[in-house]
Amino acid sequence: MSSFLSHRRKAFRGGGAFDGFGNASRSFDGNDYINTNTTFESVFQSSFSISTWVRFNDGIPPSAQMVFGSQTATPVNRVALFIDNAGALTFGYFSNQNQGRAEIDQNFSNGDTGWFHYTAVIEPTGITVYKDGLVQTLDATDDGDMSAVTMGDFESNLDFYIGARNINGSADNEITGKLADFRIYDTDLSASDIADLYAGTDVQTNLVGWWLTDTDDVLDYAGTNDGTNNGSTYDNTDAPNL
Repeated sequence: MSSFLSHRRKAFRGGGAFDGFGNASRSFDGNDYINTNTTFESVFQSSFSISTWVRFNDGIPPSAQMVFGSQTATPVNRVALFIDNAGALTFGYFSNQNQGRAEIDQNFSNGDTGWFHYTAVIEPTGITVYKDGLVQTLDATDDGDMSAVTMGDFESNLDFYIGARNINGSADNEITGKLADFRIYDTDLSASDIADLYAGTDVQTNLVGWWLTDTDDVLDYAGTNDGTNNGSTYDNTDAPNL
């Protein structure tokens, strides 16, 4: 690592403003993923938010693709976002077998390849989904209901993956596309916070994980959970803020 990157790493860990996030991305070819090297178990036991820029190679993939996630087998504990082969984008949260799911009630289409900003806000009262800074209408069935879930029961010893789901220790349903500015917050972000992120205004409060910035690495600029890259490639020519 160059001395410049080392200096920047020290400068932005733990809350310094970062001018220019979203100016580069990571490409995933269906076999790649990033391991954050942490479970985020305690974060996922109460209100939290996950925010990222996404660009699919195709809005209707041949099979399900995971944007991020992890899942234990028995009992099922899962935090994941996936797009299925009908173009439906669904966030799923399982805590000790009980689940809440939130599907955007407007499927992607064949050939959809544009950048969009996605945020899921998960609370005991329900899941709210934002796309490009706006609250989305959810599917009538996968409507974000969390009434059957006790978030405090969430238990997982599996590392959280970006670009795939870690299912029982193995990468599953890797994405084909690009991701940028991936963030985890240990709070329920407000609508104004999410609008700021979409508009390119940084939000640092309660940020506990932050990867895929404008640098050719997978450092965690919000903490110490530096990621391990497994095949994804750096791209400074195609990103949401270019």
